[in-house]
Order: sequence, then structure tokens, then C-alpha cells
Amino acid sequence: MAKFIGMTEKINLQATTKKNMNLVLLGCGRTAALLGRRSKAAGHRIVQIYATDTMTASALAYEWDTESTNYKSLISKDADLYLVAAADDQIREMIQDLHLPGKVVAHTSPVLSAEILKPVSEHYGVFYPIINEEQENHSEFSFCVFYQAATEKALKQLEQFASSVSGNKMFKTDADERMKIFLAALLGGEVPKYLLRKVQEFCELEKINPEHILPSLKETADAYHQMISGRKLKAMSLWPEGLDHQTLIPILENYPDLKKIYSCLMK
Repeated sequence: MAKFIGMTEKINLQATTKKNMNLVLLGCGRTAALLGRRSKAAGHRIVQIYATDTMTASALAYEWDTESTNYKSLISKDADLYLVAAADDQIREMIQDLHLPGKVVAHTSPVLSAEILKPVSEHYGVFYPIINEEQENHSEFSFCVFYQAATEKALKQLEQFASSVSGNKMFKTDADERMKIFLAALLGGEVPKYLLRKVQEFCELEKINPEHILPSLKETADAYHQMISGRKLKAMSLWPEGLDHQTLIPILENYPDLKKIYSCLMK
């Protein structure tokens, strides 16, 4: 029985030998495009792109001087690494009836089990990158990669690939921890951005100058740096002591989402 190798552990890149690989990308969305560009920049060769979106796949193939196909039967068997970089439902569809015995195959989902690739190849794993939209548009940036592997062969291949494209921020992990990392990134990144969008909407409609709330926003930004450095976060200093929060609820009557959030914060 295959046993996954390693919990979260930062890799010593001095011991990782660089090797240019032949790569097949299954998918042509954001993650596939970014990993493809980083792969080319790192010196790897993209042998082929497989995707059902023929127009986007053809455009990427032209950009990377390679070929594309939308037929599983025509997927090249000449690659070192096969990356299934797509949405979860697309990943399931792509690997159905796909067989690549002896090849290293990994998907990029933060939540899907690596075991779904077991029928594809015995050398399977996960290669989950945390990438934001701003990073997509810059060729020089680093991002974190979390990966796991079912065999030593898959582990070595994924380590080498991660070291070449991630800016040296690569960690071995397992399925449970990978999902927790994804959830923490989602809550720590998307929830504050959602709140900021709601606050921005509130300020615009109520004709409030955003500069007037800069001290609060700055304190929130500083809290991120405190968390990263391992310091315990303090309560927000701008909250007046003994404030009767119920007096503010009527102001939010026309903003039901903010009202719910504010009510939850006050509990």
C-alpha cells in the first residue's frame, strides 16, 4: 500500500538537484497558465496542453511554442510530470479513463484527495500552490507550494519541480493539513477583502471619506504583520470602552450583510 511521505516540512533546497523536465499540463485556467509560465521561465519544456477549451488551450500553446489537444487518447506519453491544474469538477472529468502507468501525476486542488489519481498512475500526488491575482501578472514573484506524494519517485519529481517554480517556498504536507492551510488562507485573505468591499460600498453610499478611517485600516494591516511574526494579536484599540453597540444597529438597516457581520462581532 502506498504511504504518503512527510508532514509539513520546509525542504533544504541545497540538496535538491535542478533538472529540466518535460511537462504536460491538463487544464488551461488561471493556475495552469501561471504554472506553465513559471515552468517555461525555469527552463522546463511544456510538451503539451490538454483541455476541452480549445481556444484558450491553443492560445497558451502558441505562447509556449507547444501543442494542444482536447482528446484524451492523444495525450503525450513522453512527459516526466503531468499536472492536472483545473477546477475540482474538471479534475474529476479529466482523469476519468486516463491511464499513465509509471508516470508522475499530480493535481493542484487544495481539497481533493490525492487518491483519486491512483487509477491513473501509481506515482501520484498533489501540487497545491497558493497564488493571488496580483501575482499572476508578475513574472518575478515567489509563492508557497504544498505537496504530497504516494511514492519516492513522485516525491523527488515534485520536489524538483517545486524548487524551480515556487521561489524556494515549498512544503511537504498531508491531505488534512493541506485543507486546513487552504481554509486558513481563505479566511485570512478572502474574508477581509469581502469586508473591505462592503465597507467601501458603505462609505460610498453614505458619502464618507475613506481617509477618515485610515487609522483603523492601518491597525488591521499591522495585525497581519504581528500574526506572521508570531506575536499575539491585541484587541482593536479603536473600540470605545462601554459602547452601547445597539445604538449603531439602526444605521445598518439598509446594509443587511454588514448588519449581520456587526451583530456577530458584538456577541
